[in-house]
Amino acid sequence: MSPIAGNVYYDDIPATCAIDKNITSVSWSSSLDGNLGTGAQISCRLSAGTHIITARDVHRGASVSVSITVTERNNIEKNGTRFLLPYLPYTCVIKNNQYKPYIVSLDGSASELTCITEMLPKARYSNNVDNNITAKANGLNNNEDELKLFRCTGSGDMQKLQVVSPPRIFKRNTVSPLQDENERNFLIVNTAFQSGQPHNILFKRYYTSDTITVWLPKEYAADTAAIDACIAEFENTIYIRVAEIWGTAADIDHNQKFTIVFSPTINNEKRALGFFNPADFFKRNNDTSSENYNPASNEGDIIYAAMPSSIPNDQYFYKSIAATIGHELTHAVTFTKKTYNRIKAGDTQAKRADIFLDEGISHLSENLIGYGISGGNIKFFHVFLSNTLGYSFCKNSAAGLDDSVGQRGAMTLFLSWCFWQKGGMTWDSQNSVHVKDAGGIAFLQKLISSPYTGWEAIGEAFGTPTDTLFLQMLSDLRRKCPATGFLPYKQDPLTDEAVEFLPCMGKISGVVDRHGNALIIGLPHPLLNRNGTIDRLLPYSFVFYRAEDFYFDEVPFGNPISCTFTGTEILGRVFFCITKK
Repeated sequence: MSPIAGNVYYDDIPATCAIDKNITSVSWSSSLDGNLGTGAQISCRLSAGTHIITARDVHRGASVSVSITVTERNNIEKNGTRFLLPYLPYTCVIKNNQYKPYIVSLDGSASELTCITEMLPKARYSNNVDNNITAKANGLNNNEDELKLFRCTGSGDMQKLQVVSPPRIFKRNTVSPLQDENERNFLIVNTAFQSGQPHNILFKRYYTSDTITVWLPKEYAADTAAIDACIAEFENTIYIRVAEIWGTAADIDHNQKFTIVFSPTINNEKRALGFFNPADFFKRNNDTSSENYNPASNEGDIIYAAMPSSIPNDQYFYKSIAATIGHELTHAVTFTKKTYNRIKAGDTQAKRADIFLDEGISHLSENLIGYGISGGNIKFFHVFLSNTLGYSFCKNSAAGLDDSVGQRGAMTLFLSWCFWQKGGMTWDSQNSVHVKDAGGIAFLQKLISSPYTGWEAIGEAFGTPTDTLFLQMLSDLRRKCPATGFLPYKQDPLTDEAVEFLPCMGKISGVVDRHGNALIIGLPHPLLNRNGTIDRLLPYSFVFYRAEDFYFDEVPFGNPISCTFTGTEILGRVFFCITKK
Protein backbone atom coordinates (compact mmCIF):
# COMPACT_ATOMS: atom_id res chain seq x y z
CA MET A 1 0.00 0.00 0.00
CA SER A 2 1.05 3.54 -0.69
CA PRO A 3 1.61 6.06 0.89
CA ILE A 4 4.26 4.50 3.11
CA ALA A 5 4.82 5.32 6.78
CA GLY A 6 8.19 7.00 7.32
CA ASN A 7 8.47 8.49 3.83
CA VAL A 8 8.68 12.27 3.36
CA TYR A 9 5.58 13.99 1.96
CA TYR A 10 4.99 17.68 1.24
CA ASP A 11 1.77 19.64 0.93
CA ASP A 12 2.73 21.07 -2.48
CA ILE A 13 3.41 17.76 -4.25
CA PRO A 14 0.62 15.22 -4.96
CA ALA A 15 0.88 12.00 -2.96
CA THR A 16 0.11 8.70 -4.64
CA CYS A 17 -2.43 6.44 -2.94
CA ALA A 18 -2.26 2.93 -4.38
CA ILE A 19 -3.22 -0.63 -3.45
CA ASP A 20 -3.54 -4.04 -5.14
CA LYS A 21 -4.63 -3.24 -8.69
CA ASN A 22 -6.98 -6.24 -8.69
CA ILE A 23 -9.16 -4.38 -6.19
CA THR A 24 -11.06 -1.78 -8.21
CA SER A 25 -13.72 -0.70 -5.73
CA VAL A 26 -11.44 1.22 -3.36
CA SER A 27 -12.38 4.46 -1.62
CA TRP A 28 -9.69 6.62 -0.04
CA SER A 29 -10.06 8.93 2.93
CA SER A 30 -7.92 11.06 5.23
CA SER A 31 -8.50 11.76 8.89
CA LEU A 32 -7.70 15.43 8.12
CA ASP A 33 -8.93 16.02 4.58
CA GLY A 34 -11.88 13.62 4.43
CA ASN A 35 -12.79 11.84 1.18
CA LEU A 36 -9.89 11.70 -1.27
CA GLY A 37 -11.36 9.73 -4.17
CA THR A 38 -11.89 6.23 -5.52
CA GLY A 39 -9.79 3.81 -7.53
CA ALA A 40 -6.90 1.38 -7.14
CA GLN A 41 -4.50 4.32 -7.62
CA ILE A 42 -5.19 8.02 -7.18
CA SER A 43 -3.10 11.17 -6.82
CA CYS A 44 -4.04 13.90 -4.36
CA ARG A 45 -2.57 16.89 -2.53
CA LEU A 46 -2.75 16.57 1.25
CA SER A 47 -2.77 19.39 3.77
CA ALA A 48 0.08 19.73 6.26
CA GLY A 49 -0.23 17.59 9.38
CA THR A 50 -0.48 13.95 10.50
CA HIS A 51 -2.93 11.91 8.41
CA ILE A 52 -4.39 8.46 8.84
CA ILE A 53 -4.95 7.37 5.25
CA THR A 54 -7.53 4.63 4.91
CA ALA A 55 -8.22 2.44 1.86
CA ARG A 56 -11.62 0.68 2.04
CA ASP A 57 -12.88 -2.10 -0.25
CA VAL A 58 -16.51 -1.03 -0.61
CA HIS A 59 -17.63 -4.51 -1.75
CA ARG A 60 -15.91 -6.62 0.89
CA GLY A 61 -15.97 -4.10 3.74
CA ALA A 62 -12.27 -4.64 4.48
CA SER A 63 -9.96 -1.68 5.12
CA VAL A 64 -6.30 -0.88 5.75
CA SER A 65 -4.78 2.29 7.15
CA VAL A 66 -1.38 3.99 7.39
CA SER A 67 -0.25 7.04 9.34
CA ILE A 68 1.89 9.62 7.52
CA THR A 69 3.07 13.16 8.19
CA VAL A 70 2.79 15.81 5.51
CA THR A 71 5.15 18.77 5.89
CA GLU A 72 4.24 22.28 4.87
CA ARG A 73 6.85 23.11 2.29
CA ASN A 74 7.23 26.70 3.46
CA ASN A 75 8.16 25.52 6.95
CA ILE A 76 10.90 23.11 5.89
CA GLU A 77 13.54 25.74 6.50
CA LYS A 78 13.50 28.73 8.79
CA ASN A 79 13.68 31.30 6.03
CA GLY A 80 12.19 29.54 3.00
CA THR A 81 12.66 26.52 0.81
CA ARG A 82 13.79 25.32 -2.60
CA PHE A 83 12.36 23.09 -5.29
CA LEU A 84 14.51 20.90 -7.52
CA LEU A 85 13.47 21.25 -11.17
CA PRO A 86 14.08 17.67 -12.39
CA TYR A 87 12.52 18.11 -15.85
CA LEU A 88 10.56 20.56 -17.98
CA PRO A 89 7.79 21.46 -17.79
CA TYR A 90 7.69 21.16 -14.01
CA THR A 91 5.14 22.52 -11.55
CA CYS A 92 5.55 23.32 -7.87
CA VAL A 93 3.19 25.08 -5.48
CA ILE A 94 3.87 27.88 -3.00
CA LYS A 95 1.52 29.81 -0.71
CA ASN A 96 0.62 33.43 -1.46
CA ASN A 97 3.06 35.30 0.78
CA GLN A 98 5.77 37.96 0.84
CA TYR A 99 8.59 36.01 -0.83
CA LYS A 100 11.96 36.77 -2.34
CA PRO A 101 12.37 34.19 -5.14
CA TYR A 102 15.43 33.24 -7.16
CA ILE A 103 16.88 30.53 -9.39
CA VAL A 104 20.18 28.81 -8.61
CA SER A 105 22.09 26.05 -10.37
CA LEU A 106 24.65 23.69 -8.92
CA ASP A 107 26.05 21.25 -11.46
CA GLY A 108 23.04 21.95 -13.67
CA SER A 109 22.14 24.27 -16.52
CA ALA A 110 19.04 25.34 -18.41
CA SER A 111 17.98 27.11 -21.60
CA GLU A 112 14.97 29.36 -22.26
CA LEU A 113 13.80 28.82 -18.68
CA THR A 114 10.47 30.57 -17.95
CA CYS A 115 8.22 30.56 -14.89
CA ILE A 116 4.43 30.84 -15.36
CA THR A 117 2.29 31.35 -12.26
CA GLU A 118 -1.40 30.80 -11.57
CA MET A 119 -3.66 30.65 -8.56
CA LEU A 120 -5.09 27.30 -7.45
CA PRO A 121 -7.76 26.11 -7.86
CA LYS A 122 -9.01 29.31 -9.50
CA ALA A 123 -8.20 30.64 -12.94
CA ARG A 124 -4.88 32.29 -13.60
CA TYR A 125 -4.29 35.79 -12.29
CA SER A 126 -2.05 38.47 -13.69
CA ASN A 127 -1.00 41.19 -11.26
CA ASN A 128 0.34 44.02 -13.43
CA VAL A 129 3.65 42.46 -14.40
CA ASP A 130 5.83 44.57 -16.68
CA ASN A 131 6.81 43.38 -20.11
CA ASN A 132 8.59 40.07 -19.84
CA ILE A 133 12.35 40.26 -19.41
CA THR A 134 14.61 37.94 -21.34
CA ALA A 135 17.90 37.64 -19.48
CA LYS A 136 20.72 36.85 -21.86
CA ALA A 137 23.99 35.46 -20.60
CA ASN A 138 25.89 35.08 -23.85
CA GLY A 139 28.46 37.45 -25.28
CA LEU A 140 29.68 38.79 -21.94
CA ASN A 141 33.41 39.27 -21.99
CA ASN A 142 33.70 42.73 -20.45
CA ASN A 143 37.16 42.59 -18.91
CA GLU A 144 37.47 46.31 -18.28
CA ASP A 145 40.16 45.70 -15.67
CA GLU A 146 42.11 43.19 -17.73
CA LEU A 147 45.45 44.44 -16.37
CA LYS A 148 44.60 42.57 -13.17
CA LEU A 149 43.57 39.43 -15.07
CA PHE A 150 47.13 38.52 -16.08
CA ARG A 151 48.17 35.20 -14.59
CA CYS A 152 51.67 33.80 -14.95
CA THR A 153 51.36 30.09 -15.70
CA GLY A 154 54.96 29.14 -14.91
CA SER A 155 56.15 25.72 -16.02
CA GLY A 156 53.42 23.32 -17.05
CA ASP A 157 54.68 20.19 -15.29
CA MET A 158 56.00 21.53 -11.99
CA GLN A 159 56.00 18.12 -10.28
CA LYS A 160 59.08 17.20 -12.34
CA LEU A 161 61.08 20.33 -11.59
CA GLN A 162 63.94 20.38 -9.11
CA VAL A 163 63.67 22.43 -5.94
CA VAL A 164 66.34 25.03 -5.22
CA SER A 165 68.94 23.76 -2.76
CA PRO A 166 70.30 25.88 0.11
CA PRO A 167 73.53 27.73 -0.75
CA ARG A 168 76.63 25.70 0.11
CA ILE A 169 78.66 28.61 1.48
CA PHE A 170 81.64 26.49 2.53
CA LYS A 171 82.75 26.10 -1.11
CA ARG A 172 85.02 28.77 -2.54
CA ASN A 173 83.31 28.95 -5.92
CA THR A 174 79.81 29.38 -4.49
CA VAL A 175 77.86 32.41 -5.78
CA SER A 176 77.26 35.03 -3.08
CA PRO A 177 73.83 35.02 -1.44
CA LEU A 178 71.27 37.34 -3.01
CA GLN A 179 71.26 39.82 -0.13
CA ASP A 180 74.99 40.52 -0.67
CA GLU A 181 74.58 41.52 -4.30
CA ASN A 182 74.04 45.10 -5.39
CA GLU A 183 73.46 44.26 -9.05
CA ARG A 184 72.10 41.21 -10.82
CA ASN A 185 70.15 40.16 -13.88
CA PHE A 186 66.51 39.06 -13.67
CA LEU A 187 64.57 37.21 -16.31
CA ILE A 188 61.22 39.01 -16.64
CA VAL A 189 58.31 37.16 -18.24
CA ASN A 190 57.01 38.80 -21.42
CA THR A 191 53.44 39.47 -20.27
CA ALA A 192 52.29 40.02 -23.86
CA PHE A 193 53.62 36.62 -24.96
CA GLN A 194 54.31 34.28 -22.05
CA SER A 195 55.73 31.47 -24.12
CA GLY A 196 58.23 33.81 -25.78
CA GLN A 197 61.71 34.67 -24.60
CA PRO A 198 61.80 36.52 -21.27
CA HIS A 199 63.45 39.93 -20.93
CA ASN A 200 66.96 39.69 -19.48
CA ILE A 201 67.52 42.95 -17.60
CA LEU A 202 70.24 44.21 -15.27
CA PHE A 203 68.81 45.46 -11.96
CA LYS A 204 70.26 47.33 -9.00
CA ARG A 205 69.24 46.85 -5.42
CA TYR A 206 67.18 49.88 -4.39
CA TYR A 207 66.05 49.03 -0.87
CA THR A 208 66.52 46.32 1.72
CA SER A 209 65.15 45.69 5.19
CA ASP A 210 64.74 42.75 7.54
CA THR A 211 61.80 41.48 5.50
CA ILE A 212 62.06 42.64 1.87
CA THR A 213 64.51 43.51 -0.87
CA VAL A 214 63.50 45.80 -3.74
CA TRP A 215 65.13 45.91 -7.17
CA LEU A 216 64.92 48.51 -9.96
CA PRO A 217 66.39 48.41 -13.49
CA LYS A 218 69.88 49.90 -13.39
CA GLU A 219 69.34 52.08 -16.44
CA TYR A 220 65.92 53.55 -15.65
CA ALA A 221 64.81 56.92 -14.31
CA ALA A 222 62.14 55.78 -11.86
CA ASP A 223 59.58 57.86 -9.96
CA THR A 224 61.27 57.21 -6.64
CA ALA A 225 58.58 59.07 -4.67
CA ALA A 226 55.94 56.67 -5.98
CA ILE A 227 58.21 53.68 -5.37
CA ASP A 228 58.92 54.79 -1.81
CA ALA A 229 55.19 55.28 -1.16
CA CYS A 230 54.43 51.84 -2.60
CA ILE A 231 57.14 50.19 -0.48
CA ALA A 232 55.82 51.93 2.64
CA GLU A 233 52.24 50.74 1.99
CA PHE A 234 53.47 47.22 1.44
CA GLU A 235 56.01 46.90 4.22
CA ASN A 236 54.12 48.77 6.95
CA THR A 237 50.69 47.20 6.40
CA ILE A 238 50.23 44.72 3.56
CA TYR A 239 53.14 42.39 4.24
CA ILE A 240 52.26 42.21 7.95
CA ARG A 241 48.61 41.42 7.30
CA VAL A 242 49.25 38.85 4.59
CA ALA A 243 51.56 37.02 6.98
CA GLU A 244 49.05 37.18 9.85
CA ILE A 245 46.10 36.02 7.72
CA TRP A 246 47.69 33.53 5.32
CA GLY A 247 51.21 32.78 6.56
CA THR A 248 54.48 33.17 4.67
CA ALA A 249 55.80 31.95 1.33
CA ALA A 250 58.72 29.55 1.04
CA ASP A 251 62.14 31.19 1.34
CA ILE A 252 63.40 29.82 -1.96
CA ASP A 253 66.68 31.79 -2.14
CA HIS A 254 67.38 31.28 1.59
CA ASN A 255 67.97 34.96 2.30
CA GLN A 256 65.15 35.38 4.85
CA LYS A 257 63.67 38.19 2.76
CA PHE A 258 60.94 38.51 0.17
CA THR A 259 61.96 40.07 -3.15
CA ILE A 260 60.04 42.69 -5.15
CA VAL A 261 61.18 43.48 -8.68
CA PHE A 262 59.76 46.60 -10.35
CA SER A 263 59.99 46.30 -14.13
CA PRO A 264 58.90 48.90 -16.75
CA THR A 265 58.40 46.08 -19.27
CA ILE A 266 55.14 45.31 -17.43
CA ASN A 267 53.95 48.90 -17.97
CA ASN A 268 55.02 48.91 -21.60
CA GLU A 269 53.27 45.64 -22.47
CA LYS A 270 50.00 46.83 -20.86
CA ARG A 271 48.88 43.34 -19.91
CA ALA A 272 49.40 43.27 -16.15
CA LEU A 273 49.98 45.23 -12.96
CA GLY A 274 52.18 42.51 -11.49
CA PHE A 275 52.55 38.77 -11.19
CA PHE A 276 53.96 35.81 -9.29
CA ASN A 277 55.83 33.21 -11.35
CA PRO A 278 55.71 29.74 -9.73
CA ALA A 279 58.60 28.64 -11.95
CA ASP A 280 60.88 30.76 -9.72
CA PHE A 281 60.39 28.22 -6.93
CA PHE A 282 62.41 25.67 -8.91
CA LYS A 283 65.89 25.38 -10.38
CA ARG A 284 66.65 27.02 -13.68
CA ASN A 285 67.29 24.49 -16.44
CA ASN A 286 68.03 25.49 -20.03
CA ASP A 287 68.22 21.94 -21.42
CA THR A 288 65.27 21.67 -23.80
CA SER A 289 65.50 17.87 -23.79
CA SER A 290 65.26 17.63 -20.00
CA GLU A 291 62.04 16.90 -18.15
CA ASN A 292 63.30 19.55 -15.68
CA TYR A 293 63.35 22.24 -18.41
CA ASN A 294 62.73 25.57 -16.64
CA PRO A 295 64.58 28.33 -18.51
CA ALA A 296 63.01 31.47 -16.97
CA SER A 297 63.47 30.78 -13.27
CA ASN A 298 65.13 33.41 -11.09
CA GLU A 299 65.30 30.88 -8.23
CA GLY A 300 63.72 33.03 -5.57
CA ASP A 301 60.55 34.01 -3.75
CA ILE A 302 59.79 37.02 -5.94
CA ILE A 303 56.90 39.26 -6.94
CA TYR A 304 57.17 41.31 -10.14
CA ALA A 305 55.34 44.64 -10.32
CA ALA A 306 54.79 47.46 -12.76
CA MET A 307 56.45 50.79 -12.06
CA PRO A 308 54.13 52.72 -9.71
CA SER A 309 52.84 56.21 -10.38
CA SER A 310 52.11 59.16 -8.06
CA ILE A 311 49.00 60.15 -10.05
CA PRO A 312 45.81 59.05 -8.22
CA ASN A 313 43.72 58.33 -11.34
CA ASP A 314 46.52 56.47 -13.11
CA GLN A 315 45.98 52.73 -13.46
CA TYR A 316 49.49 52.26 -12.04
CA PHE A 317 48.87 54.45 -8.98
CA TYR A 318 51.12 53.28 -6.16
CA LYS A 319 48.24 52.12 -3.92
CA SER A 320 46.90 49.92 -6.71
CA ILE A 321 50.39 48.48 -7.30
CA ALA A 322 50.85 47.88 -3.55
CA ALA A 323 47.51 46.05 -3.45
CA THR A 324 48.58 44.00 -6.47
CA ILE A 325 51.82 43.01 -4.72
CA GLY A 326 49.71 41.85 -1.76
CA HIS A 327 47.49 39.90 -4.17
CA GLU A 328 50.49 38.22 -5.80
CA LEU A 329 52.18 37.54 -2.46
CA THR A 330 49.02 35.68 -1.46
CA HIS A 331 49.42 33.59 -4.61
CA ALA A 332 52.96 32.77 -3.49
CA VAL A 333 51.76 31.72 -0.02
CA THR A 334 48.91 29.63 -1.46
CA PHE A 335 51.30 27.98 -3.90
CA THR A 336 53.74 27.26 -1.07
CA LYS A 337 51.18 25.57 1.16
CA LYS A 338 48.97 23.86 -1.39
CA THR A 339 51.52 22.82 -3.99
CA TYR A 340 55.22 23.47 -3.39
CA ASN A 341 55.46 21.87 0.06
CA ARG A 342 53.82 18.72 -1.31
CA ILE A 343 56.10 18.59 -4.34
CA LYS A 344 59.10 19.06 -2.07
CA ALA A 345 57.85 16.16 0.07
CA GLY A 346 57.68 13.93 -3.00
CA ASP A 347 53.99 14.19 -3.93
CA THR A 348 53.96 13.65 -7.70
CA GLN A 349 50.24 14.49 -7.90
CA ALA A 350 50.40 17.92 -6.24
CA LYS A 351 48.81 20.64 -8.38
CA ARG A 352 48.26 24.38 -8.26
CA ALA A 353 44.80 25.53 -7.13
CA ASP A 354 42.24 25.88 -9.90
CA ILE A 355 42.13 29.38 -11.37
CA PHE A 356 38.74 30.35 -9.93
CA LEU A 357 39.83 29.33 -6.42
CA ASP A 358 43.38 30.67 -6.59
CA GLU A 359 42.25 34.05 -7.89
CA GLY A 360 39.28 34.19 -5.51
CA ILE A 361 41.64 33.67 -2.59
CA SER A 362 43.99 36.45 -3.70
CA HIS A 363 41.16 38.90 -4.39
CA LEU A 364 39.67 38.16 -0.98
CA SER A 365 43.12 38.85 0.44
CA GLU A 366 43.08 42.36 -1.04
CA ASN A 367 39.84 43.03 0.84
CA LEU A 368 41.05 41.61 4.14
CA ILE A 369 44.32 43.55 4.11
CA GLY A 370 42.32 46.76 3.61
CA TYR A 371 42.82 47.47 -0.10
CA GLY A 372 39.68 46.08 -1.74
CA ILE A 373 38.60 49.51 -2.98
CA SER A 374 41.93 51.15 -3.87
CA GLY A 375 43.15 47.89 -5.38
CA GLY A 376 40.17 47.72 -7.74
CA ASN A 377 38.37 44.67 -6.33
CA ILE A 378 35.13 46.58 -5.99
CA LYS A 379 34.98 47.03 -9.78
CA PHE A 380 35.28 43.27 -10.28
CA PHE A 381 32.41 42.78 -7.86
CA HIS A 382 30.34 45.42 -9.67
CA VAL A 383 30.87 43.68 -13.03
CA PHE A 384 29.63 40.40 -11.55
CA LEU A 385 26.54 41.95 -9.96
CA SER A 386 25.73 43.72 -13.24
CA ASN A 387 24.88 40.33 -14.81
CA THR A 388 25.03 37.29 -12.55
CA LEU A 389 23.89 35.08 -15.43
CA GLY A 390 27.06 35.86 -17.35
CA TYR A 391 29.42 34.20 -14.89
CA SER A 392 29.71 30.85 -13.16
CA PHE A 393 31.40 30.80 -9.78
CA CYS A 394 33.64 27.89 -10.76
CA LYS A 395 33.04 27.03 -14.44
CA ASN A 396 33.55 28.91 -17.70
CA SER A 397 31.69 32.16 -18.25
CA ALA A 398 28.93 32.58 -20.83
CA ALA A 399 31.63 33.91 -23.17
CA GLY A 400 33.62 30.68 -22.67
CA LEU A 401 36.35 32.24 -20.50
CA ASP A 402 37.98 30.17 -17.75
CA ASP A 403 39.04 33.40 -16.01
CA SER A 404 37.13 36.67 -16.01
CA VAL A 405 36.54 39.85 -14.05
CA GLY A 406 33.01 38.69 -13.22
CA GLN A 407 34.05 35.28 -11.92
CA ARG A 408 36.70 36.83 -9.70
CA GLY A 409 34.07 39.19 -8.31
CA ALA A 410 31.76 36.21 -7.70
CA MET A 411 34.38 34.19 -5.86
CA THR A 412 35.35 37.19 -3.75
CA LEU A 413 31.70 37.34 -2.65
CA PHE A 414 31.50 33.61 -1.85
CA LEU A 415 34.81 33.33 0.00
CA SER A 416 34.11 36.55 1.89
CA TRP A 417 30.73 35.19 3.01
CA CYS A 418 32.37 31.93 4.16
CA PHE A 419 35.11 33.86 5.99
CA TRP A 420 32.69 35.99 7.99
CA GLN A 421 30.33 33.06 8.61
CA LYS A 422 33.25 31.32 10.30
CA GLY A 423 33.73 34.31 12.59
CA GLY A 424 36.06 36.44 10.48
CA MET A 425 38.71 38.46 12.28
CA THR A 426 39.17 41.48 14.53
CA TRP A 427 41.75 44.24 14.67
CA ASP A 428 44.19 44.94 17.47
CA SER A 429 42.75 47.80 19.54
CA GLN A 430 46.25 49.15 20.23
CA ASN A 431 47.62 48.87 16.70
CA SER A 432 45.03 48.23 13.97
CA VAL A 433 47.70 47.15 11.49
CA HIS A 434 47.54 43.79 13.25
CA VAL A 435 44.61 41.41 12.96
CA LYS A 436 43.41 38.63 15.23
CA ASP A 437 41.64 35.43 14.26
CA ALA A 438 37.99 35.05 15.25
CA GLY A 439 37.51 31.84 13.25
CA GLY A 440 37.80 33.07 9.67
CA ILE A 441 41.60 33.04 9.48
CA ALA A 442 41.77 29.42 10.64
CA PHE A 443 39.31 28.56 7.84
CA LEU A 444 41.46 30.33 5.22
CA GLN A 445 44.68 28.71 6.37
CA LYS A 446 43.03 25.30 6.22
CA LEU A 447 41.73 26.15 2.75
CA ILE A 448 45.14 26.96 1.28
CA SER A 449 46.77 23.99 3.03
CA SER A 450 44.17 21.51 1.78
CA PRO A 451 45.30 18.99 -0.87
CA TYR A 452 42.08 19.73 -2.76
CA THR A 453 42.49 22.26 -5.54
CA GLY A 454 38.93 23.00 -6.69
CA TRP A 455 35.36 23.62 -5.53
CA GLU A 456 35.44 20.84 -2.94
CA ALA A 457 38.37 22.49 -1.11
CA ILE A 458 36.08 25.23 0.27
CA GLY A 459 33.70 22.80 1.92
CA GLU A 460 36.49 20.57 3.19
CA ALA A 461 38.06 23.55 4.99
CA PHE A 462 34.74 24.89 6.26
CA GLY A 463 33.36 21.55 7.45
CA THR A 464 30.22 21.75 5.29
CA PRO A 465 29.89 20.59 1.64
CA THR A 466 30.61 23.44 -0.75
CA ASP A 467 27.30 23.04 -2.59
CA THR A 468 25.47 23.40 0.73
CA LEU A 469 27.45 26.55 1.57
CA PHE A 470 26.67 28.00 -1.85
CA LEU A 471 22.93 27.47 -1.37
CA GLN A 472 23.10 28.87 2.18
CA MET A 473 24.91 31.99 1.00
CA LEU A 474 22.33 32.74 -1.68
CA SER A 475 19.44 32.18 0.73
CA ASP A 476 21.11 34.49 3.26
CA LEU A 477 21.83 37.23 0.71
CA ARG A 478 18.39 37.05 -0.92
CA ARG A 479 16.71 37.36 2.45
CA LYS A 480 18.87 40.31 3.56
CA CYS A 481 18.92 42.32 0.33
CA PRO A 482 16.32 45.11 0.52
CA ALA A 483 14.25 46.15 -2.49
CA THR A 484 15.34 49.69 -1.67
CA GLY A 485 18.04 50.93 0.68
CA PHE A 486 21.42 49.48 1.51
CA LEU A 487 23.11 46.85 3.64
CA PRO A 488 25.75 47.74 6.24
CA TYR A 489 29.19 46.20 5.68
CA LYS A 490 32.41 45.85 7.65
CA GLN A 491 35.21 48.38 7.11
CA ASP A 492 38.90 48.37 7.89
CA PRO A 493 39.65 50.66 10.89
CA LEU A 494 43.00 51.65 9.37
CA THR A 495 42.20 52.23 5.70
CA ASP A 496 38.41 52.79 5.97
CA GLU A 497 37.94 50.47 3.00
CA ALA A 498 35.35 47.68 2.82
CA VAL A 499 36.62 44.32 4.05
CA GLU A 500 33.25 42.69 3.38
CA PHE A 501 31.58 42.73 -0.03
CA LEU A 502 27.79 42.41 -0.18
CA PRO A 503 25.08 43.32 -2.68
CA CYS A 504 23.31 46.59 -1.85
CA MET A 505 26.39 48.30 -0.39
CA GLY A 506 25.33 51.57 -2.02
CA LYS A 507 27.55 54.31 -3.45
CA ILE A 508 31.28 53.64 -3.14
CA SER A 509 33.01 56.91 -2.35
CA GLY A 510 35.70 58.01 -4.78
CA VAL A 511 35.13 55.18 -7.29
CA VAL A 512 33.65 55.56 -10.77
CA ASP A 513 32.68 52.96 -13.37
CA ARG A 514 34.04 52.78 -16.91
CA HIS A 515 31.53 55.44 -18.00
CA GLY A 516 32.72 57.88 -15.35
CA ASN A 517 29.61 57.51 -13.20
CA ALA A 518 29.70 56.99 -9.44
CA LEU A 519 29.97 53.28 -8.65
CA ILE A 520 26.86 52.01 -6.89
CA ILE A 521 26.64 48.45 -5.58
CA GLY A 522 22.97 47.48 -5.64
CA LEU A 523 20.87 44.35 -6.16
CA PRO A 524 22.23 41.65 -8.47
CA HIS A 525 21.01 42.03 -12.05
CA PRO A 526 19.14 41.08 -14.10
CA LEU A 527 16.19 41.23 -11.71
CA LEU A 528 13.61 39.04 -13.46
CA ASN A 529 9.89 39.61 -13.45
CA ARG A 530 7.62 36.65 -12.83
CA ASN A 531 7.22 35.56 -16.46
CA GLY A 532 10.75 36.52 -17.47
CA THR A 533 12.85 34.10 -19.52
CA ILE A 534 16.39 33.02 -18.69
CA ASP A 535 18.10 32.62 -22.03
CA ARG A 536 20.88 30.45 -20.58
CA LEU A 537 21.58 29.39 -17.00
CA LEU A 538 25.20 28.38 -16.39
CA PRO A 539 26.32 25.80 -13.81
CA TYR A 540 26.94 27.39 -10.39
CA SER A 541 25.16 30.64 -11.13
CA PHE A 542 22.00 32.40 -9.98
CA VAL A 543 19.45 35.07 -10.81
CA PHE A 544 16.98 36.92 -8.56
CA TYR A 545 13.30 37.46 -9.33
CA ARG A 546 11.50 40.64 -8.33
CA ALA A 547 9.81 39.84 -5.03
CA GLU A 548 6.68 41.87 -5.74
CA ASP A 549 5.83 39.76 -8.80
CA PHE A 550 5.22 36.65 -6.70
CA TYR A 551 2.72 38.22 -4.31
CA PHE A 552 -0.91 38.50 -5.42
CA ASP A 553 -2.40 41.27 -3.32
CA GLU A 554 -5.88 40.78 -4.80
CA VAL A 555 -6.33 37.27 -3.35
CA PRO A 556 -6.22 35.90 0.22
CA PHE A 557 -2.91 35.49 1.99
CA GLY A 558 -1.85 31.82 1.98
CA ASN A 559 -3.73 30.75 -1.16
CA PRO A 560 -1.74 28.25 -3.24
CA ILE A 561 0.17 29.55 -6.27
CA SER A 562 1.20 27.16 -9.02
CA CYS A 563 4.63 27.87 -10.55
CA THR A 564 5.20 26.04 -13.82
CA PHE A 565 8.68 26.10 -15.34
CA THR A 566 9.09 25.59 -19.07
CA GLY A 567 12.11 25.70 -21.37
CA THR A 568 14.04 23.91 -24.06
CA GLU A 569 16.53 22.09 -21.82
CA ILE A 570 17.39 21.44 -18.21
CA LEU A 571 20.31 19.34 -16.98
CA GLY A 572 21.66 18.47 -13.54
CA ARG A 573 20.59 20.28 -10.38
CA VAL A 574 18.68 23.51 -10.87
CA PHE A 575 16.51 24.92 -8.07
CA PHE A 576 13.67 27.40 -7.73
CA CYS A 577 14.12 28.94 -4.28
CA ILE A 578 12.13 31.26 -2.07
CA THR A 579 13.11 33.06 1.10
CA LYS A 580 10.69 34.82 3.42
CA LYS A 581 10.89 38.57 3.86
